[in-house]
Amino acid sequence: MHLAFLTPLASLAVLLAGIPLAAWLLVVRRDSVARRVLSLRTPLRSSRLGPAVAIAVTAALIGIAAAQPVIQHKTTHRERTDAEAWVVFDISLSMAASQGPHAPDRLERARRFALALRPRLQSIPIGVASLTDRVLPHLFPTPDESAFAGDVKRAIGVDSPPPQRFYANRATALDALTSFVTAAYFRPQTQYRAVIVLTDGESLPVSPTVAVMLRKPPGVHVIFVHVSNPDDRIYTTTVPDPNYRPDPASGAFLQRVAAVLHGTSVSEGDVSGAAAAARAALGAGPIKNVSETARVALMPWVTLAAFAPLAFLLWRRNL
Repeated sequence: MHLAFLTPLASLAVLLAGIPLAAWLLVVRRDSVARRVLSLRTPLRSSRLGPAVAIAVTAALIGIAAAQPVIQHKTTHRERTDAEAWVVFDISLSMAASQGPHAPDRLERARRFALALRPRLQSIPIGVASLTDRVLPHLFPTPDESAFAGDVKRAIGVDSPPPQRFYANRATALDALTSFVTAAYFRPQTQYRAVIVLTDGESLPVSPTVAVMLRKPPGVHVIFVHVSNPDDRIYTTTVPDPNYRPDPASGAFLQRVAAVLHGTSVSEGDVSGAAAAARAALGAGPIKNVSETARVALMPWVTLAAFAPLAFLLWRRNL
């Protein structure tokens, strides 16, 4: 464990302290001249130096904060080096539907599902992404369960970001899953790949080319989690939106798509089924101890400490 600075050159911001220090020196000289002319008593040196010390301390703390101090330490975890998975959240507007104005919406239920699923896939690096008419990565595959949980809780939101285009009806496009083949979502050496899609199944039609793309070696196994309930409605107030009704055929649609992709479809209450499908797709490969550097950021605390001398300056100003 040791202290390090991520941006040491930024500490040169401390040089900006020269401006207020020069202003303080000018004020002190003018004050001294005025006191001599008026034959006033000279104040104690300690009281006169107080503002200068406060300015210097504030500048030093700001310079340290700008350098981004961190405490670094090594951590070791067990990780599958031949397998990776992604948890993909459908964030289209229909995922805001819930069974009541104060009930958890579909996206919240999807979050809870993902957080319950993650511990069942220990040692497997898992990433987080969102889906509308495109796939956007939020967290690349990592065995760190706390990083996964933090991203799921804070980075995923309905229509955040919105689709690329305007859609009068449905915005979810499962065709976008081909990005997991065409883009670098997986490490090149990853042999076993899985994508777990949490969606209400209210999607645009799926192109036949999706199956062809996802089967390209080494292949991507898709697991759909159907997050939907017949009583779901979209509540902007305590009254449901009359223009929205759940699609009763969405579950059957996901099952058909899963069959075409040689994947799996489970309900939102079947965490065990999703975990079993993921483990079957990812197999049982070698697990290695991997070391990485963990960091604890000190910048927020140093910045907060800089307010103490600033408060002293404001207090002295009002005396």
